[in-house]
Amino acid sequence: LSAAEQQLGVTVRVTLGAPTLRSPNRPGTPNADMKNTFLFSDLLPFDLNSPGQQAYLAAMARYAPHIQPADQNTAVQGWILADLLINGLRASGPCPTRTGFMIGLRSLADYTAKGLLASRIDLYRNAGGETNRCLVFLQVTPAGFVAQQPVPRCGSQLPAG
Repeated sequence: LSAAEQQLGVTVRVTLGAPTLRSPNRPGTPNADMKNTFLFSDLLPFDLNSPGQQAYLAAMARYAPHIQPADQNTAVQGWILADLLINGLRASGPCPTRTGFMIGLRSLADYTAKGLLASRIDLYRNAGGETNRCLVFLQVTPAGFVAQQPVPRCGSQLPAG
């Protein structure tokens, strides 16, 4: 971005980037062109070392040791999708059907992916278009990526009208 800024003669004060710019869970040295950039994610950063993250990393080390680093976004997202499938099947009853699975999955009102998500998600409301109101924001600094406090930061929906 810095080269483009110079070429256009503009100064960008803050950039809000999609989490695909980096895995929010991976430490690293940021690119100098990313100064004043903030990234967002609905996943808790792994440097928090929460009990849910510890359990996830232990399970990945045991069952998928070939997937390294285990805290990369694609691995975590795959884990969450598998967890959603298992939870939906459990909630659908002893003889699951497609309809039963969808009803069961949407009955999960406080889904956290066993502690990997920044906040609880109500899958019934989420299916109706309501989005997650809590995100983690990371600032790119010369020293690395710094989670902005509080973690997570939560907002509220704007009033209708």
